[in-house]
Amino acid sequence: MNKLCFLLALSLFINLKSYSQENSNSSYTYSHKHLKSTSLDDTVKLVISLPKDYDTTNTNYPVVYILDGKWFFSQGTSSQTHFSRFKMTPGLIIIGIENRVNQRNWFTLNSKKFNQFLEKELVPFVNKTFRTSDERILFGWEVSGGLVLEVLGTTPSLFTGYLAASPGPLDKTFNERYQYRYEALKSLLKSNKDLNNFLFLTTGKSDYPAQYGVDNLIELLKGNQLENFRWTYEKLTEETHPTTPFKTIHKGIESYFKYYPVLRFRSIEEYVSKGAKEYLEMYYTNRKIKYNFSEERNTSDYLYTCKNIVFTAMSSENYEAFNRYMKEFLPKNMLSITHYNHASMFATFYLKNDNTEMAIKLMTYYTDKFPEAARPYNILGNIYKQLKDKKNARKYYQKAITLGTKNTDRRLSEYKNSLKRLQE
Repeated sequence: MNKLCFLLALSLFINLKSYSQENSNSSYTYSHKHLKSTSLDDTVKLVISLPKDYDTTNTNYPVVYILDGKWFFSQGTSSQTHFSRFKMTPGLIIIGIENRVNQRNWFTLNSKKFNQFLEKELVPFVNKTFRTSDERILFGWEVSGGLVLEVLGTTPSLFTGYLAASPGPLDKTFNERYQYRYEALKSLLKSNKDLNNFLFLTTGKSDYPAQYGVDNLIELLKGNQLENFRWTYEKLTEETHPTTPFKTIHKGIESYFKYYPVLRFRSIEEYVSKGAKEYLEMYYTNRKIKYNFSEERNTSDYLYTCKNIVFTAMSSENYEAFNRYMKEFLPKNMLSITHYNHASMFATFYLKNDNTEMAIKLMTYYTDKFPEAARPYNILGNIYKQLKDKKNARKYYQKAITLGTKNTDRRLSEYKNSLKRLQE
């Protein structure tokens, strides 16, 4: 409960502060707009965050619509800032719908009117006002999460992604009147075999009564697997009903943009289990098509992943995998995106495993490409020292010291010690 109070207080503070200031955060801009709705016969208050680079690009951005925005808008903007920093997603426009507590019947008794508001008024308004792409994500929690699933069942093309935290009511387990939501989803899954949406569902620990409806929905989804309909259910065992929305927003957006970030693996076992080279090629092929990345960017990111795989093998002292992947990725021009400091680590690992031929090959590439860099010469000195060729070892150590002195290299003392130990 303390965690919930803190998060809600933080969200409220940010939104109150932003009311009179359009730009009050260095990571994003946000402002309020009021939209008169004929569907709801009410005025809807919106809080809007734009990507930091919105005014300096011509990019069209995906939009994340957050219901109960007075509580959860700040989580959306925080996630957007994090994702942008680490290039995990494209820039995102965040739209918070700030309903009052007594307006939450928009999501239950007046859900059909609210769905009409989304389709006929809000989405067209946002598309007309801002540079938007065709990707739209809708998030809701509790009763607004139930509304998210109603929109998916009745107007699936309105959004490409649906995020629902502890959603309900979903069917007659809560109240007979809501069985239509389950039936709409059932009909959709059976009749629309080309359904191409994304659904991210969560519940927390002892999350009742929401869990009853979600369990029934999971069984429905499992019985109607569609090729292009991606869905994920996560039981957030460390969260309770009031705290599921925060993690759902973050993990849901991250999962939606599955093919956007540069691919990384935590272990060689993970790389192999995913399909190794076949998975790697598939990932970057799909990524280029989905996000229209340039060939140059996609290739560069692909090579960074190759380097990550080599690093992972080296870090786990798996020389067999390290050598295999080095030989597989070098012809793809992996060294073109590899700093000589990293390559020096690769060469040192080769040296540790008595493969002086590959170590020399790596460092010669860098002394040719960066003749003013001292470290590759020092590594070459180490290689020739191991080969018991003191003459060449001394030559390369002296070269490293000369360049290190000239460039004020922070490793200069290391180079001097290398020569000193050779002469002992």
